[in-house]
Amino acid sequence: MKNKDNILKNEGVCQDCIQKYSEEEIMTMLSLFEKYGGFFNQFNIEKLGLGKIIENFLDSLKNFEDFSRMIEFNEQALYQSLLHGYTQKAFIEELKKL
Repeated sequence: MKNKDNILKNEGVCQDCIQKYSEEEIMTMLSLFEKYGGFFNQFNIEKLGLGKIIENFLDSLKNFEDFSRMIEFNEQALYQSLLHGYTQKAFIEELKKL
């Protein structure tokens, strides 16, 4: 655990996040932030609700009948959720409601 903590700290992950999230969740976040920029909870959660993020995601999917870009859109929706301080778990739970 100590080695994992040191590795994640070197990536700029705070101790609270190391304690709160699994290594897989953190690696997903780091990957998205490296690809698109930003950081967890960068924007005020009140400015863009999770429901609106999901709605935008679904609207994007409607434009592609073959779902050829589904993974890309899903990734971008999760990224937007993270920027606004929503966890991956909250994002998935919101999707399950549909």
